[in-house]
Amino acid sequence: MEIPTNITIDDDKVKYLYRVLELLKLEHNEKGKLFLDGFLSEKEFRDYQKGEFKNKKDKIFLLLGPIREAIGMTQLDSPKMKLKYDGKAETKWDSEINLTTI
Repeated sequence: MEIPTNITIDDDKVKYLYRVLELLKLEHNEKGKLFLDGFLSEKEFRDYQKGEFKNKKDKIFLLLGPIREAIGMTQLDSPKMKLKYDGKAETKWDSEINLTTI
């Protein structure tokens, strides 16, 4: 996974990555609903959680960690923590986010 080249400001990179995480969580919830509704077996759902979901989440955090550190977003009381919540709600990059390519 790569951050689009048109996103150059670290604060925006953080917001973008948190938006990707949010969309990944929504996908996870959809898979969970399919499981609860009987369209996926428990094994299929657990395999998704331990495999695809975990791998994608880990890749995102590998990108996110160094940027968070660079901008001083390592403490819970950091004013930069607001970027996490702003990013989760930001939809302007949704058309550029393809969860299948993570």
